[in-house]
Amino acid sequence: MPYTPILATLGYVLSPDRQAVLMVHRNARPGDQHLGKYNGLGGKLERDEEIVAGMQRELREEAGLTALELTLRGTVSWPGF
Repeated sequence: MPYTPILATLGYVLSPDRQAVLMVHRNARPGDQHLGKYNGLGGKLERDEEIVAGMQRELREEAGLTALELTLRGTVSWPGF
């Protein structure tokens, strides 16, 4: 079976003084292998969706936030996830 990458976003929203970070507590789905853990906001990109647009959509959906400024900090390749 050919390798098919899953493109996703992961973002961290900082407070204005940069001393706090908005995190999601994964506690909704009992079968979630990451149940009880905390993470940044984000998720899978939709077909043909640009990365920035996907991150902005995820921030709206998960936190009701409108992102006016985003800064790319890096990329992650996670084979076998």
